[in-house]
Amino acid sequence: MRELTRDYDPAVPRGLRDPLAGVLDDRDLDTFDSEEAVLNHVSRTPGAVGIVPWKDVTPQVKTLKVNGESPLSPGSAAPEDYPLVLGDAPGPDPDKLRRLVLAGDVVLDRGLPYAVYQLGGGESFPLNGGYAAVTRRRAVPSPYSEFGVIHHFEAERRSGSGDVREYLKSADLTLANLENPVLEHAVWHPEGTTFNGDLRLLPLLESAGIDGVTLANNHVLDAGV
Repeated sequence: MRELTRDYDPAVPRGLRDPLAGVLDDRDLDTFDSEEAVLNHVSRTPGAVGIVPWKDVTPQVKTLKVNGESPLSPGSAAPEDYPLVLGDAPGPDPDKLRRLVLAGDVVLDRGLPYAVYQLGGGESFPLNGGYAAVTRRRAVPSPYSEFGVIHHFEAERRSGSGDVREYLKSADLTLANLENPVLEHAVWHPEGTTFNGDLRLLPLLESAGIDGVTLANNHVLDAGV
């Protein structure tokens, strides 16, 4: 609450201006005609913060916690314990909240089998990730880049081991894009523009808690129809 009143001029709908001014110690509020106008402003303005009723929040914006609490997080505290409550306004039903994770491309080729098998990282290696720091970067000539080079990175894991696995598994529904066909006898190949996933790595999807994958991508036919 201190950060909200000190560092921002929150955007608020006109109908909430007066009651919110009292909650936020008469802080200057950026007033908009409607909740929708607030969401449009926040979604298009980097660094902007807005306050709207929870029922009006859409995927346009990211919800922020206030004093560590978010009314839209599964397992959150009772709505009446949330700092930004006006009167007896109803909060969301915690039993109806769900967490959805949409992951990006999953490629069971190239660096992944190399790290797991050739470097001896083991099959738990990909999901034991946490925070890392890039320790070295070097440009390597490559005919596959429009700039003539690609960059090879070296990184060092620093903390948060297993956070990737826990983040994916904690969701009620986790989806990702499987960017490659997965072959029984795939040969590791570091170059080229085709992906052939290693079948031994396919169980990683289930152990990561991924519930489903999409296949509609440009590499799905890399191994043929």
